Amino acid sequence: MLIAVFTSYGQTNYYVSPTGNNSNSGTLPEQAWQTINFATQNTTVQPGDTVQIMQGTYNEQIDITISGDGIEGVAYFITFKNYNNENVILSGSTLSDYGYIMNMNNVHHLIISGLHFQDYQQLDAIGIKVKDCMHIRIENNEFTNIDYSPNAVGQTPSESENSQPIIVLGTNPDDAYPTQGIQIVGNTIHDCETGWSECISINGHVDIFEIANNHIYNNTNIPIVAIGFEGECSNPDNDQARNGHIKNNLIHDNPSAYAECAGIYIDGATQIVVENNTLYNNNYGIEVGCENNGSISGANANNIINNKLLS
Repeated sequence: MLIAVFTSYGQTNYYVSPTGNNSNSGTLPEQAWQTINFATQNTTVQPGDTVQIMQGTYNEQIDITISGDGIEGVAYFITFKNYNNENVILSGSTLSDYGYIMNMNNVHHLIISGLHFQDYQQLDAIGIKVKDCMHIRIENNEFTNIDYSPNAVGQTPSESENSQPIIVLGTNPDDAYPTQGIQIVGNTIHDCETGWSECISINGHVDIFEIANNHIYNNTNIPIVAIGFEGECSNPDNDQARNGHIKNNLIHDNPSAYAECAGIYIDGATQIVVENNTLYNNNYGIEVGCENNGSISGANANNIINNKLLS
């Protein structure tokens, strides 16, 4: 399976700092903007630009409404990253139930890199939500304490209690407009109480995705799932994640005390390659099935290649 190489063609750097001001120009560290949300909705930021986020804790709910571009086969991504490898914390501690720290809806050609999403401990809390997007790369981020409740540790959740560090949804029923070209690579997800949900979820009309080189450990339910037939897409023919590559992930110590869950779960998805992953100390390793009666997962044994299931 071929996935396009994501290359950001740098033009202008913009800066965000907790000590900045949204009235500044944003073009120099000493002229930084103050909030990430201001940068992610600012049309001054153009395809190929990079938003450098400086060290500190940002208590924001972030909606990205600007996009990069692809012209004649050249990708011009907008990148949001931590400046100079500094520790940038996106905290959900002030957010309420049923929300997210970062949301991307109907946008494209974006890179999210080097950020730490943490401390969102509410019902249906989400770290990053991607819906009906194209060419999104989520790389080298960290997710901790994305929990379904502030009191989740040691509790047994009901089936309606959930949280998700990363979720990707495809809801467009049109054949020509899947959520497409999604890469989730090099992230670390740990110490999340996800209830009956998953750490990384790919669900609905999603075509061509890669989940690679992530380290997922010390969570309480399924680390990675690719899903079909859950009704996310209103067209049943397209309500199925497909053409995905799940490879080179390290997945360990994610046992569930309330559900029998696998480290990698193909639940009704099709044409998924699961390759060269290392899994141990989960309830079990890799599961292929379909939870919805009358529907069939397209994955088969030939797609499960060279994985290491350690005791």
